[in-house]
Amino acid sequence: PAHGFDLTIITQAPPAVVFQLVSAAPYDRQTVTPPIAQYVLRFSQPVRPDRSFIKLLDMYGHSVPVGELISDGMGIAVNLPALSAGRYTVKWQATCQCEGQDTLSDSFHFTVK
Repeated sequence: PAHGFDLTIITQAPPAVVFQLVSAAPYDRQTVTPPIAQYVLRFSQPVRPDRSFIKLLDMYGHSVPVGELISDGMGIAVNLPALSAGRYTVKWQATCQCEGQDTLSDSFHFTVK
């Protein structure tokens, strides 16, 4: 009798890249000296700058004016004014250009010495 076999080839699609924060400069709880001129966030996928923001608060919770949002596609940034010594809070939100348009947001702190 003839013997047969079933050859099934399974291909696996490459894993989808998850939209996530890759880096923050300065990073959360970092102390910087001298003060920084720009706050930068980098992501694993392209960002929609029209649906993203970075806000800066001083140690008393007052808003610190920052420059217009800048984007190079994979990150967002704002130029900062001359910062005095103290603790600052960065509140940010970023929306992915990906199909699901995932949105990430968080708050970070850094200190200027």
